[in-house]
Amino acid sequence: MVTEPHFQLTTGDHTTLQAILERHNGPYDAFMSLLERKVRESTIYFRDDIPSNVVTIGTRLIYVVDQTTRGPREIVADEAEEGAGVLSIRTLHGLALLGLSAGSALRVPAENGGVELVQVREILSQPEAQARAADSVRKVVAFRPRSMAAPVAFDPDDDPGPSAA
Repeated sequence: MVTEPHFQLTTGDHTTLQAILERHNGPYDAFMSLLERKVRESTIYFRDDIPSNVVTIGTRLIYVVDQTTRGPREIVADEAEEGAGVLSIRTLHGLALLGLSAGSALRVPAENGGVELVQVREILSQPEAQARAADSVRKVVAFRPRSMAAPVAFDPDDDPGPSAA
């Protein structure tokens, strides 16, 4: 059973989709309908907060279209040939996958007039998760105890009193 998916986008991915939507001057088709839906209905996350199991631009993944496994592919913002190891968000399959979490699926219109089920099978790498992992490694600071300064001897008879102030 396929339930209605929840779309999750980074601020950068959302901005990219908005720009595509604003610059579009072609027909209103299935791609444009899905694009408007993603821009309008997605939950927006900062780059550091997006869950690591969500497809973002730059994510490498394996996906399934009607029980046919495809990939691995990298999701890209620019137009590209699907078979070249990349999948553009400017294609219906690429746009459908963007913002889905691993295991989620979305029904999209097929070229033959039917409906295809596009599903995220596995996320191999996500740039935001890799950046967080690299940051956590860089935040580790080596601890070296400081040497103790030699104590200063205090002579109670050496007090000049209030007149010294």
